[in-house]
Amino acid sequence: MAREAWTDERLDDLNRRVEKGFDEVKGEVREVKGELRELRSEMNARFDSMQQAIHATQQGMHTTQQSIHATQQALLTMQRSMIVCFVALFASIAASVIGAILAGQL
Repeated sequence: MAREAWTDERLDDLNRRVEKGFDEVKGEVREVKGELRELRSEMNARFDSMQQAIHATQQGMHTTQQSIHATQQALLTMQRSMIVCFVALFASIAASVIGAILAGQL
């Protein structure tokens, strides 16, 4: 196997090819960085919209929870009113029966 002699011209040519290769790689890296920036922007926009949707859902849940609490309070109030009415009705029926019994004995 013969050993080749490296002349200045061949070394300069090799240097140009290596520099060209590095320039191509640098260009590709720049393209990838640009694509990554775009992807990051898209992801941030999507995360922001998701965060807003989650916040809106939480607000809706809070509103629903308040509505349920108000409904529970209304039902408790109605239950108390019904108990008072039934006690008053029972008392008036009992008073009528007792009055009828006493009136029958007079």
